[in-house]
Amino acid sequence: MVELSACFYAIIIVAWQTRLGGNASYWTEKEKGKNMDKINDKNAANAQKYKLLRDRWDKEDSLLISRTGIFLTTNSILFAALGFQERNPGFQVVVAVIGLLLSILWLTTSWHTFNVIKKLYRMSKDDMPYELVEIYHIKPILFRPNSVFTKIIPLLIIFGWIAIILWILVS
Repeated sequence: MVELSACFYAIIIVAWQTRLGGNASYWTEKEKGKNMDKINDKNAANAQKYKLLRDRWDKEDSLLISRTGIFLTTNSILFAALGFQERNPGFQVVVAVIGLLLSILWLTTSWHTFNVIKKLYRMSKDDMPYELVEIYHIKPILFRPNSVFTKIIPLLIIFGWIAIILWILVS
């Protein structure tokens, strides 16, 4: 069970690092220069509104990345702590409960950040250059990176901690 969970955490961390891709923002320097000219062609008020919303969107995305990294690292350390005290089930239950509570906190904070990003997208969608609107409609909502790392992975880890707690209590 411990080895299987360790593999699961390793896969999540590798996937998360791949998701980062070296740049935390979807808005690359190339897009800034190329598309700001098109934005300025519309009108200055809409361009300024879009820029403000997009800057806030990038900050929320960076917060999401930072928080996810912190929670993945914390969960990995707690999971490793389970292996050090295999003969002490009381200690293991306490560690697993702490992991469960931290994962629930992770789920609530990441879900909130996801909703803020989604709201910022909706607010800026009308002022967004057409090329960028098309980019954001390519993938189904469930499989976008933010959906996976704000909802699916935290829920899987929560269920994993619950399974570990039940496994310790039963054995």
